[in-house]
Amino acid sequence: LANHMNGRVGFVSTMPSTSASIFINNTQLSDTGTYQCLVNNLPDRGGRNIGVIGLTVL
Repeated sequence: LANHMNGRVGFVSTMPSTSASIFINNTQLSDTGTYQCLVNNLPDRGGRNIGVIGLTVL
């Protein structure tokens, strides 16, 4: 994570969890951009998953 996001980003669920959802508090214009999440699953769960999402802060 970028230093400017320290203390504002976290997981919605307590880890470990089957949900990798995150939150960003106090969004700023500088948070606008593309975010990528890489999750390494156990082999019986399909290996690796990558999620990409665009965020626009107005």
